Amino acid sequence: VNQKNWISDIRPYLVDLKDRVQETVHLGVEDGGEVVYIDKVDCDRSIRMYSKVGRRSPLYCTGIGKAILAHLPEEQRELKLQKLKFHRYTDQTITNIDDLRIELKKIRAQGYSFDLEEHEVGVKCAAAPIFNFKGSVIGAISIAGPTSRIDDMLLFDLAVEIKDTAQLISRRLGSL
Repeated sequence: VNQKNWISDIRPYLVDLKDRVQETVHLGVEDGGEVVYIDKVDCDRSIRMYSKVGRRSPLYCTGIGKAILAHLPEEQRELKLQKLKFHRYTDQTITNIDDLRIELKKIRAQGYSFDLEEHEVGVKCAAAPIFNFKGSVIGAISIAGPTSRIDDMLLFDLAVEIKDTAQLISRRLGSL
């Protein structure tokens, strides 16, 4: 599937999700061991996310990055893990491979990931993987917002929303 086509195909899902949750929605893919944000739908609220399409972020401390990493085939995941250079962005950042492996196992089991101020202080996010027609993870979507709005209860509600939307998108792209 041509990348441009699938991005425009799924944009209505991202807009709908943003309208429902009133927070910023991102679409990201893995490229060269990093997350690249390839689409973003801003919420209409006053506090907005500093993020932009084309921006790169680490795999190990972002919701999108962890959702993708967790759902890669084991061999591919191990290769990516071996190449990671950990940097502490906040007090919450995972900074070693063993802790990250434990986190990724949990993410695989639940089908979504969180970023609990791991990359940016004051920002929380819930993310879920997107699969193509072969059942391979090709990216992930996230809902992100300020900690002032997103408490733990809301975060779990957002996890349900993001997982449902990611499943709809994956089905749209031919995944079973």
